[in-house]
Amino acid sequence: MRSYASIVRFLEEAIGLDPESIGVKALEHAVSSLAERSRIPDCRRYLETLKHSHADLQQLIDAVVVPETWFFRDSEPFVFLREQVQSSGLAIASAAPLRILSVACSSGEEPYSIVMALQEEGLSPQQFHIDAVDVSKKAIEKARQALYGKGSFRNGSMPYQSRYFSNTGHGFKLDTAVSTLVHFSIDNLLSDHFLADRTPYQVIFCRNVLIYLSRKARSRVVAHLDRLLAMDGLLFAGHAEVPFFQQAGYVPVEHPRSFACRKPGAVPQVKKKPAAHAALVKERASRSACGAVQQTEISPHLPLLKREEAAPSARKHKGKAPPPESTSAASLITAVRTRADQGLFAEASALAEQYLREHGADAEIYCLMGLIQQARNCPEPAEDYFLKALYLDPSYYDVLIHLSLLCEHRGDTARAALFQQRAQRLQARRT
Repeated sequence: MRSYASIVRFLEEAIGLDPESIGVKALEHAVSSLAERSRIPDCRRYLETLKHSHADLQQLIDAVVVPETWFFRDSEPFVFLREQVQSSGLAIASAAPLRILSVACSSGEEPYSIVMALQEEGLSPQQFHIDAVDVSKKAIEKARQALYGKGSFRNGSMPYQSRYFSNTGHGFKLDTAVSTLVHFSIDNLLSDHFLADRTPYQVIFCRNVLIYLSRKARSRVVAHLDRLLAMDGLLFAGHAEVPFFQQAGYVPVEHPRSFACRKPGAVPQVKKKPAAHAALVKERASRSACGAVQQTEISPHLPLLKREEAAPSARKHKGKAPPPESTSAASLITAVRTRADQGLFAEASALAEQYLREHGADAEIYCLMGLIQQARNCPEPAEDYFLKALYLDPSYYDVLIHLSLLCEHRGDTARAALFQQRAQRLQARRT
């Protein structure tokens, strides 16, 4: 079997992609297919080709980026944006158009949704300017075509489909009154010169991007976005990504499920409340399910107990129709738990990887993988797995508790309190 480790590392360095976020095997399969198509089966030769051929590298990037998106995805970010326009929470002046950036815009559904939201709020084209950027040339080409299939219309986006799209028989074509108002470009978030010549934006959408990146890449991306966002500007992130921006001093807004943060003029100081903090620690210790994490150390054998509430199948394979439950899927989860309980962490990890290859992303599997990494005393990969689980299932109480404990153990009390507050709100809704 060929080893593509060096190519995977090169791709991670080039665009910041965390191989685990889409599955190492899936990434290696993409590399293998493109190498064979290019008739360069030798790994070292193909790596050299990638280093010196922008076209070949772009082809590989197009094959591995995650294009999961649809119009008005999550809905509340666009509701909150309209509210801010309506209440003058954003400066709207004819002499200075509202500047908005959509980063990792994929095939264009997000920036086009922004245009429609602003038009619905009564803004004229002269009152806003929208830039949209993605690292994938293929995605940008599709965005510029503005022709979409049924999969781009989900949940509450159907009314917009009837108002702004026409059925061509080959797809739904977006009205030019919308499509001409987005300025698309190809750029790499990891580049030192990412959008270096742009005037700051009042609003940036960068949602569900950091979860696919390595830890090192996340820091660079946050720095780039901070440079591009104006003071008091709004940044919309994915629900599992808000804590990363809080660490940079951003303040979450109070609009539920908008997952928006505001960039203040100065970084706020977080003050620790000893009595409340001690109560939170006691609460976490008493309620921690999935068994495992102690306040000061990690047990070498994790009792990976089944969750009190099994996650509905709709929480798996986010953005796609859930597959039917299968005995093999259930058996694999049971096997992962059993091996982990026995301290056979290598076997448990291998079975978890097998599950991801055969059944796709799953919040419960990612939780188990995080617990296994905790047992190995590897807190950073454990946190990454927990965040992936939280992305798939924002209401995963156990994961919120474990993330809170991880952050507290390394002294990050601000993020620990954030995850604990989310867990407490979830628990309050259940009772």
